[in-house]
Amino acid sequence: MISFKDYNYYFQKISSYFILTFIIVVTGFPFFYTSVKLILVGMVLSGILFFLLNRKIDSVVVVVIGAFMLIEILQAIFLHTFSLRTFAGTYVRLLFAYFVVKILGRDFIDAYSDIIVTFSLISFFFFGLYFFSPGATEFIVNHIAILFDERLEADVTDYYRYFPNILIYYYNGYGALHGDEYFRNSGPFWEPGAFACFIIIALLLNILKGTNLFQLKNLILITAVITTVSTAGIIALMAILFFYFSVSEYSRLKFVLIFIIPYLIFLIYSEFAFLGEKIQENIMYGQSVYADATTSRIGSAIIDIRDFMNSPLVGWGRGEMRYGGREYSIFSAQQHRNNGLTGLLAMYGFILTAIYFYMYFRSFSGIVYQFERRSFFKYAALLVIFIIGFSQSLFIRPFFMCFLFLSAVYTLKPYETEDETEDVTEISDSNDALSTVAK
Repeated sequence: MISFKDYNYYFQKISSYFILTFIIVVTGFPFFYTSVKLILVGMVLSGILFFLLNRKIDSVVVVVIGAFMLIEILQAIFLHTFSLRTFAGTYVRLLFAYFVVKILGRDFIDAYSDIIVTFSLISFFFFGLYFFSPGATEFIVNHIAILFDERLEADVTDYYRYFPNILIYYYNGYGALHGDEYFRNSGPFWEPGAFACFIIIALLLNILKGTNLFQLKNLILITAVITTVSTAGIIALMAILFFYFSVSEYSRLKFVLIFIIPYLIFLIYSEFAFLGEKIQENIMYGQSVYADATTSRIGSAIIDIRDFMNSPLVGWGRGEMRYGGREYSIFSAQQHRNNGLTGLLAMYGFILTAIYFYMYFRSFSGIVYQFERRSFFKYAALLVIFIIGFSQSLFIRPFFMCFLFLSAVYTLKPYETEDETEDVTEISDSNDALSTVAK
């Protein structure tokens, strides 16, 4: 017979993994991520779990929400426009992310790593099937994916193409559309580059925690990044390897790899078309009359920076003024943006962007402190985030807002202080709460 103590443990474990998976799904699974209703459901469910487990509200969420609210109020004043739906949507996302972080607590890194490793293993099966059994892939696409041939909630822009999807794997047709000879692994996410971002974060968190690079789960993550054939993913992976080995305890290995890894980066850039040509194409768009072509990261950056310069303090918001106040009737390539760093600047201006990444930095600082890692790693982690953020619009999506709040659980003070006592009290109180519910 399961004791109440065991019941409480399993309830917390299962609910933690469920709610973290939920926020990942509504952030990046193509079938689900356009559904605003699902994000609201996620916020409500996580809020119920937050209070059921008797988690405590702390100052971090007050600071972050206060900063967003101040800037969005100023935007309404200066831009003379206000949408209650858009305004409320910001705080639904922020609260969802905060509740998830507090529910997971210090299990966040391990749980996230487990989930992404699982998605990676699933992706290997379908990715491999494409090469070794094209007929099986064709059967899945034609007979199973058809069940999910429309998003759960229609994409209001009607601009982004929706490819065959079986929920746990997305057959992104980027390669076929662009005449590429290779097939890229999207996992369950909206494109291969997005999958690479989620994988890189899992690998980064494992390294920050002190996990050996050569552990099986890290090798799975590294392999998964390579199968995405993502420019930013490969560059971020090389950066992580460089940082990891540059502080390695093995001095000979460190000496060799510090010189080898930059050479490998140059070799990959020079020899592999998918990386070298894509970088050159981005530079071409950025330097030519085609700089307005926002399909490239540099093109997006240029347009975003132009918009930012016209409203540097508060930005243009997430609403109809987002594109520098320029009106449009139909969402097209002119409104498409895929640079997360400059996109955040254009939307929220310098002040909130600085606060945003400062909170990221605090979170990484807390992780480094708690796991007694070298201070160097918190700076390296932020640089890796900038690399992947340059390639994808990540930072206004619910999951990526979690990193604004991780400093609430990975604190810059020892576990054995009053913070630890607070956790013991929380567990005791949550036992009482669950006992009451069980009765």
